[in-house]
Amino acid sequence: MTAITDKRKLSVFHSLLRSTDYRFHFLDVGSGGSLKYPWTLLPAEKLDKIDFDPEIEGDDAVCISDRSCNRTFYVAKNPRASSLHLPNPKFVERFGMEGLNPAKELSVRCASLDHLLGEKGHPVDLMDINTEGHDFHVLKGATETFQSGSVMLLKIEFELTKAWQGQGFFSDIDSILRSWNYEIIDIDVSSIRPKVAKKISYAGEPAWGKAWYAPRIDALKLFSRNSDDPSTYLKKAAALYSLFNAPARAIEIVRDNQDVFGQTFANQFQASVEHAYRFNRLESLLDKLKSTITRRLTRV
Repeated sequence: MTAITDKRKLSVFHSLLRSTDYRFHFLDVGSGGSLKYPWTLLPAEKLDKIDFDPEIEGDDAVCISDRSCNRTFYVAKNPRASSLHLPNPKFVERFGMEGLNPAKELSVRCASLDHLLGEKGHPVDLMDINTEGHDFHVLKGATETFQSGSVMLLKIEFELTKAWQGQGFFSDIDSILRSWNYEIIDIDVSSIRPKVAKKISYAGEPAWGKAWYAPRIDALKLFSRNSDDPSTYLKKAAALYSLFNAPARAIEIVRDNQDVFGQTFANQFQASVEHAYRFNRLESLLDKLKSTITRRLTRV
């Protein structure tokens, strides 16, 4: 975690929302449990969290998909790899990923996000999708949600190789989001080593990762007009992007909407963001170095 930078980014975040009575509606699809970094940067008292997970109790025990149906959910030997999809045997064998194999099966109810969010009765600002190969299907069932532009920030898992049977790929996810006027603003690709190369010191082959998406800048103002309060929508968007490593996007929103933010604030805002991010690269490099050292010590 970039401690100094995070503290400074939070200061910018609060400066954008100081005069606003705001709340964020956060939808967690698949991750479950408590919030994880960097979502934990958001003020907890201003956050409404909605969870959909097949292994929790209550009415929200449901798998998110592209349609309403009953399906089999495969609880993997490594529970974090549980999925609506069986693993690809060739992938499991080549990369030694036996933890993906199912340990048990559950019969689950599936429904689309458009259907379930319609029942909830309010828009979603933030979304985290992590469904082990089913992420593209989740998006296909959220057409109305994304076309409305209510989602200001999306974090989504993707696959670059065939890890699951019937999965979507990164190209599918990127294409459908771009068709809805969203664009990628950050990406983190993870590589893994085949079994034959486990003792060879190299990164491995790109397998999967996480991507962050936001509405295109030119679409954002149009989306704001669909909201109940366009001014608050733009302030929330700028605050989110200043906090979640999209500072240029925050600066552009403030610069292009001085009727909302005020000319004096807009003139000072870029300097505030530059100050907040001053040590970001250095802290990020130190965090990566610490993580790498920890992983290698664990393998010894």
